[in-house]
Amino acid sequence: QTFPAPQLDKRGPCSEVRENTSRSEMVSLGQQYSIGDQGEEKKNFYLSGMSKCPRCGNGTRSSSCSAGCRMNGDAYGTDEFHCSCGWSTSFQWDEASDTYYYETSGWQKEQQRLRESQSAATKA
Repeated sequence: QTFPAPQLDKRGPCSEVRENTSRSEMVSLGQQYSIGDQGEEKKNFYLSGMSKCPRCGNGTRSSSCSAGCRMNGDAYGTDEFHCSCGWSTSFQWDEASDTYYYETSGWQKEQQRLRESQSAATKA
């Protein structure tokens, strides 16, 4: 499934943050977003090391957007990946999550189970 890119102003999507400075505590709140491919190609891109485009094999360029920072210092945001062929995707990240790109949680285990089942089928 493909999602349209967010409407950006000159400052980008992460510049629209609210600051709460009550009780001398600074909190920066913003929103994460998704762009481009959010399906199987995104998953294949992640599982292959996130360096080559899953469509054409060229290298990709990336940019990171910090959406906010919690009172404990943990930040969260979105990383974008773009290829010259027009393919793009994004990953939402959170420093407080067990998995940095939390939406990928379980993908490695799923890939390992697939390899094991293919190996067992080959031996049979």
